[in-house]
Amino acid sequence: MTSDARSSATIDLVTNALRMGIVPENRLARHFRDTAGRFNQRLAAAAETVFWVFSGFEVKIK
Repeated sequence: MTSDARSSATIDLVTNALRMGIVPENRLARHFRDTAGRFNQRLAAAAETVFWVFSGFEVKIK
């Protein structure tokens, strides 16, 4: 992802917050969880606005 990737369109992305649960016992599952978490961090850093939605309630993070 480059920092100069811009769009005039509104883009809504939805991802899972995988790090909110238990730590998986399986090595591959832990790797997936950690990779998804880093991906979500990069998306949030590049986004103009970020919301966390939990049980239908949204909280503006950024």
